Amino acid sequence: MSFQKARFGDLVTFDHAHLSWARFDGSRFEKNTRFHSTEFPTDAAFDRTRFAGQATFVGATFSRVDFTDTEFGGATFFRAATFSGMTVFAGARFADSAVFDDARFHALASLAMMVFADSAVFSDVEFLDTATFRGTDFQGKALFGGSVFHRRTDFTHAMFGRSANFAGVRFVDGVDVFPARARLDVREEDVNRVWPEKWRLLEPEPPENGKILNREGIWGTVFDTTKFGSGEQ
Repeated sequence: MSFQKARFGDLVTFDHAHLSWARFDGSRFEKNTRFHSTEFPTDAAFDRTRFAGQATFVGATFSRVDFTDTEFGGATFFRAATFSGMTVFAGARFADSAVFDDARFHALASLAMMVFADSAVFSDVEFLDTATFRGTDFQGKALFGGSVFHRRTDFTHAMFGRSANFAGVRFVDGVDVFPARARLDVREEDVNRVWPEKWRLLEPEPPENGKILNREGIWGTVFDTTKFGSGEQ
């Protein structure tokens, strides 16, 4: 089923549909879009797609799926979605909240270089294979509480601009985080950070050393004490 480079001007709903070889790459959805409980039993392509309104994939099931460089303009929901094959969101941008709570990733999850302008909710998610958030920019809240990562996980070069909650997260096969960064010059009431037990946030000394080219603010470095020590003098 091919909708390559199609333009959908009105509300679109594929709720409970069974879409084989779905091709939406390069398409534009101008209004709200619904794929509630939709089944994608074969490869699905959404790369370079533009969702201007709300996009709902609640309870959807995917085989292999590609969302490379996709733009989500409204609130986006992948709650309780199942990703059975390789999943790629590399370079995807979310202008509003993105909700993945209770999702399951059974194969490689490439979530690198994504941009979350608002909240990114990955609470109680299970990653059964390798997951990478390398270079992903969390400009709003980054919520991972209760999630389980069964294989090696990569958060290196990730950026945490506001709150980050990793309460109860388990990294079964280890995690790489250095040199992730977290912004320091934000109002205390706007930030609530709960890092994994062995992670620490190192503040730059002097603060000017925490500036990053083409980014506002002062940034500290997040690292794993099991690899680099406590960072305390």
